[in-house]
Amino acid sequence: MRFPHSLTAALLAATLLHVDPHVACAQGWTEIPGGAKDISVGADGSAWVIGTRQTGGGYEIYKWNGSNWAAVDGGAVRVAVDPKGQAWVVSDDGKIFRRVGNSWSVIPGGAKDIGIGADGSVWVLGTRQTAGGYEIYKWNGSNWGVVEGGAVAITVDPQGNAWVVNDAGKIYRGGKNAPPPPAPDAGVKDGGTYFIVARHSGKVLDVAGASTANGAIIQQWTEHGGQNQQFTFKRQADGTYRILAKHSGKCMYLPDGSSADGVEIQQYDCMDETYGHSAYQKFWVDPVGDGYVKIRTAMGKVIDIAGVATNDGAKLHQWEYVGGQNQQFKLERVEGGGNEVARPTFQGSSVLNSGSAGEAVPNGIKGKMRFRYTDQITIASSELQNTIRVGDRIHVPQGQSVDPAFLEQLMANEGGTAYYGKTGISFDPNAPKICGRTFTVASLSGTNVKFTEPLPENMRNDFNNAFEFQVILVR
Repeated sequence: MRFPHSLTAALLAATLLHVDPHVACAQGWTEIPGGAKDISVGADGSAWVIGTRQTGGGYEIYKWNGSNWAAVDGGAVRVAVDPKGQAWVVSDDGKIFRRVGNSWSVIPGGAKDIGIGADGSVWVLGTRQTAGGYEIYKWNGSNWGVVEGGAVAITVDPQGNAWVVNDAGKIYRGGKNAPPPPAPDAGVKDGGTYFIVARHSGKVLDVAGASTANGAIIQQWTEHGGQNQQFTFKRQADGTYRILAKHSGKCMYLPDGSSADGVEIQQYDCMDETYGHSAYQKFWVDPVGDGYVKIRTAMGKVIDIAGVATNDGAKLHQWEYVGGQNQQFKLERVEGGGNEVARPTFQGSSVLNSGSAGEAVPNGIKGKMRFRYTDQITIASSELQNTIRVGDRIHVPQGQSVDPAFLEQLMANEGGTAYYGKTGISFDPNAPKICGRTFTVASLSGTNVKFTEPLPENMRNDFNNAFEFQVILVR
C-alpha cells in the first residue's frame, strides 16, 4: 500500500506530536532539495528516500550525502533504515530487499509496509489481508513470525515496539517483549528424501517426464517410485529448505521471484548463495495439523496444485494460501533417503537385482518387452502398452534365455546364419547379461520405450532385431 507521505512524517508529526503545519516554518523547518514518496532515517542519522521518478520496482531510491541526494540502484515504494544506516525496501510487487554493501539482498516473504527501530527490530505488514488490514510480522533474524492483529501502516520506536494504524484509523502499539513465536517444527530431517503427497488427491509431486533440464515443470502424478518423484530437503542457515529433485539434483525454483498467483514451480540449477535469485530456491515448511504441511515460497505464498485438480499432470504453481487441501502436503520418507525410518515402497519376496540382495519388487504387472540394442529402443507388449508411464521401473528377472523359437525365426530371416554365434558378437543367448537388471522409463512413443540407463554395451549385436524377455513393471 502506498502513502503520499512517510508514516514517520504523517503519524508522528500529524498524530502523535500534534504539529500545526501552518507554523512549521516558524518552528525552524528547513526545506531539503528534491522530492519523495517515502522517507526514513536510521539511528546513525542516515537518511534514505523513495523519489518521485518511476522505475522498475516502483520509484528511484536515494541516500542523503550531507548536501544532496545520491541515486542508488533499484526501485521501491517503501523504505526503512536499520541502525547501521542500511536501507530495507519494499518494491511495488511486494518483494523485500536489504542493502548489504553496494548491492541488494533478497529477504524472504512479501510486504506492504516496513518499519525498523533504533534497536534493530524489523516489522512489516504482509500481503495477506486480515481483520484491520494486513497481517503483521516481526523479523527474528531468519524468518518472519506472525503477530496477532492487522494494520495498514506501521513504524517502530527506538525500543523496538511497533506502532500501527488499522483500516478504521485506530492506532495501536505492540510490545517488544511479546515477540512472535518461532515457526513450529515440521519434523523435516535435514538431508532427508521424501515423497511430497498432495492431501486432496493422494498423488505425489513429480518432475514432468523425468526431465533433467532447467525449467522443467513440477506436477502431480500417481506414485511409481521414480527418482523424479523423490525430493531431498536441505536445511539452510535461515531456517528455510532447498528442495532438490533426486533424479536431477536441481532445486525447486520460483521463477524470478514472481509474486503473482499462478506462476509455475520449476526445477533449476541450484544457485550460489551470493546470487540474489538463490532466495527463490528457498522454501519454508510449516505444519498445518494432522501430519500435513504447507510449503511457502520466498514471496510468502505457497505451492498449490492448480485448480484443485486430481488428475495426473496437474501443474504445481504458487498461490495465496487459503487453507485448501491442494495446498497441503504430507512428507513421506523414502527408503534409503537419509531418514531414520524407512518408508516401505514395495512388498514381495523377489530379489530386485543381483547386486542388492533383500531389495524387493512387488507382485506387479508382468509382460514381455523386446530389447533392441542397436537403437536403444525397447518395445512393450500389449500387457504393458496402456499401463507403462515415464518414471516406471522395468525389472528383468534372472534365469531367462532368449526364446529358441525366436532364434530359429531370426536365423531363417538371415538365411540360416546363426548371427548370435558370429565371430565378434558377444551376445550369449543362454546367459544374457540383461537379466537381473532394472531400468527406468525415460520416454514413451507408441509402443517404443527408452530407458534412462543405456542398455549394456556388451549386449549389442550387429543386426536390427529385438530379443524378448519377461519383465515386471515395478511401481
